Amino acid sequence: MYVNDSVLRKLIKRISRKAYVKVGVLSGSGDTGDGMSMATLAAIHEFGTKHVPERSFIRTSFSPVSSEQSIVQQKLAKKIYGGMQVSTALALLGTWGADHVQKRISNQEIKQDLAPSTIARKAKINVKNDASTSGNANTALVETGRLRQSINYKVVG
Repeated sequence: MYVNDSVLRKLIKRISRKAYVKVGVLSGSGDTGDGMSMATLAAIHEFGTKHVPERSFIRTSFSPVSSEQSIVQQKLAKKIYGGMQVSTALALLGTWGADHVQKRISNQEIKQDLAPSTIARKAKINVKNDASTSGNANTALVETGRLRQSINYKVVG
């Protein structure tokens, strides 16, 4: 019995290049308005510091792999098999990933244990800001909305 594996060989060649997608607050995402880059602010919250507790919003969005993420990846794999360019599939995965992280922040799915002083400070800021871009004073990672809006993706390779 002869099996023509040329389609499989072509598929393997298309996906074997070292392309991937980065999701997060990437360099060049702007600054906080006081000289700190948005990427630095994101790293402070993602990993914590001596005075700021860890509030991982990127790593916890993708680990462990959610069933929703698995479904998205399976659908894109089928699209690649059907002829979609790998870079297009990675861009779609990046769009989904950035949206997923933003929604987790908006839905308060990130660690929310804020210090009373932080809540008081954020309440004062929220009075000055437009309510459509600000979270409430008890919402972690949302003060002006700029960090959440800075979450993006980049296809590499």
